Amino acid sequence: MEDNTKHTKGQPATKADVQAVKVDMRAVKADVHKLSETVTRLAIDLSKTQGDVRQIKDDMATKVATKDDIGRVMSAIDAFAAQSLSYQNHDKLRGGKIGA
Repeated sequence: MEDNTKHTKGQPATKADVQAVKVDMRAVKADVHKLSETVTRLAIDLSKTQGDVRQIKDDMATKVATKDDIGRVMSAIDAFAAQSLSYQNHDKLRGGKIGA
């Protein structure tokens, strides 16, 4: 905003001064409107992002295997493997009739 008029303090505003202020106010209003649109768009984007983050957190809590889950699966596999080896050894002792 430039002051195109030359006044000293205490002098009344001229019509040109008032017109210059009106032009400046229109520019300020346009800038405020643009900022308002930007803020609205950012708020919408933030809301979408929050929803995405909630979904990711839910998926991680319910659909992703934890170390404990993997440990339980590995323990079950180890137990099954040990049982399988036990049956294989028993079969060998009986003459190998089952696993031919």
